[in-house]
Amino acid sequence: MRGDDPPPHIHDFSTNPLISSEPAMVCPDAALPGEVVTVGIYQTDDQDTCETGYGCCFQNGLASTPLKVTAWSDGNAGGAFGKLVGGQFTPTPDNPEQVTSYRCPTTLGAVSITATLDEETLDAVIPPPPPPLPPPDPPTVRTADDDPVTTDPHILVVWDITTPEEAPIRKYAMPDAQPSERQVIVTASRAAYWSVELGNQLSATWDTSTEPTTARTFTISTRDAFPPPPAGDPNYGKLPSQNSSFGPQILAAYEESCISFRLREFRLFFVKNASNHPVEDGHIQDHDFGLNLGQPPSPNWYHYWSQTVASSGNHMYDSILVGRNGPGDIAGVYVMDGSNIFWISTGACADNVRAYNSPKSPLLSGIDNFARFCLHEQAHADHCRGNLGGPWTDEGDADNDWLLDANETGQANALRDRNGQLFPTQVGIVDFDRDGANDCEEIAMDKEWAWVAPANAQRRQQAHAEDWSTGGVQWPNYPNQ
Repeated sequence: MRGDDPPPHIHDFSTNPLISSEPAMVCPDAALPGEVVTVGIYQTDDQDTCETGYGCCFQNGLASTPLKVTAWSDGNAGGAFGKLVGGQFTPTPDNPEQVTSYRCPTTLGAVSITATLDEETLDAVIPPPPPPLPPPDPPTVRTADDDPVTTDPHILVVWDITTPEEAPIRKYAMPDAQPSERQVIVTASRAAYWSVELGNQLSATWDTSTEPTTARTFTISTRDAFPPPPAGDPNYGKLPSQNSSFGPQILAAYEESCISFRLREFRLFFVKNASNHPVEDGHIQDHDFGLNLGQPPSPNWYHYWSQTVASSGNHMYDSILVGRNGPGDIAGVYVMDGSNIFWISTGACADNVRAYNSPKSPLLSGIDNFARFCLHEQAHADHCRGNLGGPWTDEGDADNDWLLDANETGQANALRDRNGQLFPTQVGIVDFDRDGANDCEEIAMDKEWAWVAPANAQRRQQAHAEDWSTGGVQWPNYPNQ
């Protein structure tokens, strides 16, 4: 060493600059309850300054050491930190350094996400000498020990649609009116831009609130249905023609930053016993083409249930058919005229009904009752066209029970039920089992059981899923908003 050479460099590190408290990375920073977002830190290294002032091998005297996360916090908001494994969120409460994701809490509001950082090691790698070859194990030097730092909060907003509620899904019924309109109030915990997707021939009109907004009111209406009916059309403002327009409807909200959106379903019903469905000339399921023509439109239940798998056979509606106990007592009629058309009437939508109050008929309600009477009356049509060979006459039917004498018990061609048993009939007796119905009804009641048979379970469930009438199968599943 020459006398004028500077003394050997001795590192003297300070903690300056301190570990940065820059907020952690959270993406996105608006999310839904239970949603998983990505989290991480921007700072990967801590730098300590060599204060010796000359001859330091580190550029500008700054030595870098890697940082690690020692803790994550959401301020006890109720969320969870973890990672994705095979696409599934897995909490890692004891391994903060493995955290890459955060599962939002179920409560709504602002969540403060912070991370605590500390040096992973105090040993900084000394820069290698110029080429040709760096040393195989680069030497290190001890740096200063910084205090752990908690990052500044990154605010994550957990938001949601609050009205209509989600669990359980809420319901609304279109009123018995023309046009029919139903107001729906929608709210969210964060200002949002709103839209709604409705069934065919339904429209939505909104209030004039400036968006984004936390609350709006929209009106489901048949007033502006598309395509609109011609001017002066009597169907203007009536309910949609298709049953599929009811049931699930979708509300959408985009929160104010437009980085998070929410879909919310609700259910739409028609009034069962109202008659504000459209009348379509020539469509036998939409008119009262009964024995007396010119009746008002059929009830909504008949119009819409006739579009479901509960409907079978070729039927029309007649509200003035009169049963044994007066108007409204009868559910269906086949007039034994040899045609393939039967009539459905008011009693086919009733609850807790057996045909003729007979235990030989299943006890059914609503759309199941309608399905049963379709089978019942079609059985009469099939019997008339098959066993009787056409319109009924008293020829060969001495007791006028609509059964040929040759088909009654004791005869070679006696008819059998679904279980292979002979029907309990006898020539000369109209009502052999004295159940209040003539013996031909035994055949029709036997056919009703096909609707409740295990083999028909899937079709019956489908009919239930298509029942959007007030008081129907789906009605109790959804509370009012």
